[in-house]
Amino acid sequence: TSKDMFDSLYSNRLIANLTDFYHPTASVYRSLNTQIAPSLLSAVTVREIAYGENDSEYIAQNKYCVPNNRIVGSYDIFLVKIEAAEYYNVGSDTFDALSAEEVADRMYAQIDLDRTYSYEESVIYTSGSYADLESYINSGEYFVKYTAPSVSLEEAYESVFAIARHDKDVRHTKGWKDTTLQADIDEYTAYYNRCMEIIYELNTSEEFRNLLLYGKVNTNYKIDRQTGMVSHNGIADSDVYVMDIEYTGDVFKAYYCESDGYFGWTKEEAQYGEIQNKEAVFSPMDRVKIEKEMLSFDVEEYVESDKSFTLQTAGKHYTEVVVKWTVNGNELVGGKLNIKRGEAEETLTIVATIVCTEGNVTAEETVTYTVTVAALDVAD
Repeated sequence: TSKDMFDSLYSNRLIANLTDFYHPTASVYRSLNTQIAPSLLSAVTVREIAYGENDSEYIAQNKYCVPNNRIVGSYDIFLVKIEAAEYYNVGSDTFDALSAEEVADRMYAQIDLDRTYSYEESVIYTSGSYADLESYINSGEYFVKYTAPSVSLEEAYESVFAIARHDKDVRHTKGWKDTTLQADIDEYTAYYNRCMEIIYELNTSEEFRNLLLYGKVNTNYKIDRQTGMVSHNGIADSDVYVMDIEYTGDVFKAYYCESDGYFGWTKEEAQYGEIQNKEAVFSPMDRVKIEKEMLSFDVEEYVESDKSFTLQTAGKHYTEVVVKWTVNGNELVGGKLNIKRGEAEETLTIVATIVCTEGNVTAEETVTYTVTVAALDVAD
C-alpha cells in the first residue's frame, strides 16, 4: 500500500518478478497490458541490469507487482473568474493566447491598480479529477486551463498486488540458470501461476472481485440485476460486509453503489475515470533505476542537462551520475524546450543518457520516449 513498502520488499528480494505474466503473446494474463491504466504500468516498471547468455549484461524492464486498476492522477487546473477577468479587460481571446503565468501576472498587475476584485477570488490554482474539471468548465463562471493528470510513483504503489518470492526462485543471483534444477523451476512456477490466477480474477471477473468487495449477495448486500446497482437497504448492519474498492481489484469491474452511506461508486465516476486514466501520464524522468550486482543507482528527481551530483546511501559515498538530454538528436540545454505558438503538431524523440560511475565500474543507460506537442488554440 505504499512505495516505501514496495521498495523494502523489492530491495530485500522478498517479492517475485512477474514480468513473464505480462508477456503480450505468451501469457494468458496478457490482457493486463491493455486493461490497467498505461501510466500505472509505466510507473511500476523497474529498469535494472539483468544477465543473458555468457553473463552478458542488458537493461531489463521488469514488473514486480500488479496494480489494482483504478482512477489515477489529478489535473493541474488554472481558473480565472470570468467576471473579474472581463472587468480587467482580459477576455477569452486574451486568456487563450497567453500562458497561465502570463494571465496571472496580468490579472495581478490590474488588481494592484484597482482592488474591485481580490486576488483570491480572481485567480485560482487548484487540482482535481476529470469530474472536477468538467464542473469548472460547465459552471460558466471561469476561464479554464489545465494540464493532463500526472501519476507519481507514490500513487502508483498505493494499491498493488505482489507475490512472495518462492525460496527456490534464485533468478536474482547471477548465473542462476546453470544451477537451478528443473524440478525447482517447476515448483515455483506452479506456485506463481496459482497466485496470479487469483490476482487476475480479482482484476477481470466481476463476480469474484465483487465477492471480495461486498460479500455474498442477498446476505451482505442486494443487487438490482437490471441496473447493476448495489444496495444495503434491508440488510442487518451486522451482516453488511464492505471492503475498500481500491484494494479489491479493478474498480471498473465493481458493481455501482450509490444508494447508501457506505461508499458511492457511480456510473458517472466510472465514465469520468476512464477518460482521466487515458489522459494520465507518467514521465520516465521521475525515476530511472539501475542495479549492478550490489551497486544501486536511483535517480528520483529531474536532472538538468550537464548537471551532475553525488548519490549518498546511509551516509556513504557511492557514485557520480551524469544525465544528458537530446531532442530529435539535438542537445537540450537548460532542461526546457520552447514550442512556437501556431505551429503544427510535432513528434519529439527525447533521449536521456545516464552514466553512473564508481571507481572503475561504469553503468550507462539510454532512456528513449516520444511525445507529440503543439502550441495550438484551445479550440484546436
